[in-house]
Amino acid sequence: MVAIHQVREHNAALGAETPGLVALFTGATRGIGAATLHQLVRGLNTPTIYAVGRSATQFADQRAELQSLNPRAQIKFIAANIALLREVDRVCQLVAEAEERLDLLFMSPGFIPVNGPDYTDEGIDKCMSLSYYGRIRFVSKLVPLLTRSRNPRVLSVLAGGAERHLEVNDMELGKSYSMLNAIDHMTSLQTLAFIHMAPRYPRICFVHAHPGFVATDILSDAFATRWSGVFGLIARFFGWLFIVPFVKTFLAMSVEESGERQAFHATSRRYVSAVARNTGGLEQRHPELESANGVYLLGPKGELKANWRLLQRWIGQGYADKVWDHTMAVFENVELRNREPKSF
Repeated sequence: MVAIHQVREHNAALGAETPGLVALFTGATRGIGAATLHQLVRGLNTPTIYAVGRSATQFADQRAELQSLNPRAQIKFIAANIALLREVDRVCQLVAEAEERLDLLFMSPGFIPVNGPDYTDEGIDKCMSLSYYGRIRFVSKLVPLLTRSRNPRVLSVLAGGAERHLEVNDMELGKSYSMLNAIDHMTSLQTLAFIHMAPRYPRICFVHAHPGFVATDILSDAFATRWSGVFGLIARFFGWLFIVPFVKTFLAMSVEESGERQAFHATSRRYVSAVARNTGGLEQRHPELESANGVYLLGPKGELKANWRLLQRWIGQGYADKVWDHTMAVFENVELRNREPKSF
C-alpha cells in the first residue's frame, strides 16, 4: 500500500520530475478520469494534454478550470465517440500528426452494463468496446508514439488484480453476457492483453488499476438506467434510496483521492517498464514486481494485487496469445465492416 501522504508528496513535485509531459486522456470528462486530469494539470510543468470526449461544449467549463490551474498547460480537446473503433483510429491519427511522442496514455471510460449488450454499428457491445476493445486499439495504434518517449506509460483504470473468470470459448460474450460476467471477463481480457504486449514493447510500462469503490456517478448511472420488469423497478427504488448513499458514504473513496492516486500511478517511478527495471530504474526494489515484466496490477491504494498463480496458469495454457489473436480478429472484422458501402 502507498500512504496518501506519499502520493501527495510525489504529486507536489511533478513539475520538476516530468517537464513537458505529453498525454492522451480518454474518460477524462467526468469521474476518476476528470479528477486525475485535474491533479496532473495542477502539478505538471507545461504539459500537453489531449482530452477525448463527446462534446467540446460540455468540456468548456472543465477546460477553463484546468487552464486557470495551470496557464502554461496546453489542453486540447478532441470530440469523438470512442465506443466506435473508427473514431479511436481518427483520434490516434490526429495525435500522431501533431506530436512526435506520447508519454502517457490514460484510459478510464466505461459504465456498468445493467441491461445486457448494446451493440454499435460496428457489431461490438458498447460497454466492451469502451472498457476493452477500444482501449487496446488505442494502445496498438499509439505504440509508435509511446516508444519515442523516454518513460512511456499506459494506465487503464478498470479492475486490475480482480481477475477471476475468462470465457475462453465465448470471447465476445455472444452466448454468456451478463453484467457480472462482462465485468469479470473484460478485466481478464485487459490484463492478458497487457501481459501479451509487455515483452513485445519492453520500454512501455503497463498499469491496470482497480480503483475500488469511488464516489463517482457510475453507480448512480447504473440505477438510473431503465431496468425492465417489476424487479427492475424495485432495484432502482432501493438502489437510489439505500445502496448508492450507503456505498458513497461508508465504502467509497472520494473522487479527489482516487484522482490523486491515479496521478501517482501515472507518473511514479515505483512502476516502470521491463527495460527500466532491468537497468535499475526502480526507486527501490520490490521483489513482487520482478515477475511482473512491466505489467502492474494495482489496488485502490497502490497495493500490488496480482493473482500470479491464476495468471501463470492462464499464460501456460496460452490464454494471453488467444486473447490477443481474438482481439486482432475483432479489429479485422470491424475494419472490413467499416469499408463496406453504407446503405441508406
